[in-house]
Order: sequence, then C-alpha cells, then structure tokens
Amino acid sequence: MIRCETQGAVDVLCLEGTLNAEQAAELATTIEPVAAAGAPMVVLDLTNVQLVDSAGLESLLDCCDLINHVGGSIKLASPSPLVADVLRLTGVEKRFEIFDNAKAGVGSFAR
Repeated sequence: MIRCETQGAVDVLCLEGTLNAEQAAELATTIEPVAAAGAPMVVLDLTNVQLVDSAGLESLLDCCDLINHVGGSIKLASPSPLVADVLRLTGVEKRFEIFDNAKAGVGSFAR
C-alpha cells in the first residue's frame, strides 16, 4: 500500500512492506500522475519498507528516470539498515539523494 501526502509543493509517497513486483506496479501507477503534473518534487519514504527485491529496485530506477525526464527531482528517505545495504550493494543509491527522514528530504527542496 502506498500512502500519498503533500507537504507544501512536495509529494511524499509512503511505501510499506516489501518493495516487490506487486508494490512496484502500484508505485508506477501512483507516480505517473505525479510526473504528469510537471517538474515534480518527490520524496519516497521507505520507513516501513522491510525489504526491496530486484523488481523493487527496477521500479525505483524507473521512477527516477520518469521524474528526471519531466524536469523533476526524486529523493529517498528513511531506508532501514537492510534496505540501505541493498541500495548500496546494487549501486542504486548513487542515483538518489538519501535522507534520514521524510522531513529532511522535503526540506532539501528548499535549498
């Protein structure tokens, strides 16, 4: 399940559970209208994500490509130590700014 929040001009998408093929499809469906709004600012809050599999990693990269293509920016927040390790070991972390929490990620857009 993905919960969407708006904090000022920033869309915060809160993911839960395992970021796998099923949630990747939901993420794609959720991110498309956000990208269509033009030059979006997005934070993916991973606080409640316990694990990311290969489909989940692919969906993160697809989201990054989509948002960047329309002139926006996407950042990650609050990965668990396990998720942070997966992002680091696969090199996916190099594509994102990663913050300790969603508030810091949202605030980074003000700089």
